[in-house]
Amino acid sequence: MQKIREKILKSMKAEKEAALKSDFRLYVWFYLKEKKFLYDDLYVHDEVIRPMIKSGIIVFEGVGKHQSEKMYRYGLKPEKK
Repeated sequence: MQKIREKILKSMKAEKEAALKSDFRLYVWFYLKEKKFLYDDLYVHDEVIRPMIKSGIIVFEGVGKHQSEKMYRYGLKPEKK
């Protein structure tokens, strides 16, 4: 599970710095209807994402639309300058 978390974080950080950002890789989405997390348009187990939320690595950023569905959006915790 740790390797999956590391890959997700690495991808999110790279996407954050990319010139053309993609919501698929910039955010983790929580699909309300299915009660599942999505990252890069793939379902990700709760056991992978929940520890990242609890530890503050990713944070809730609000409700948005993804794939025309209402979902909760989680992004990387803003870096302090």
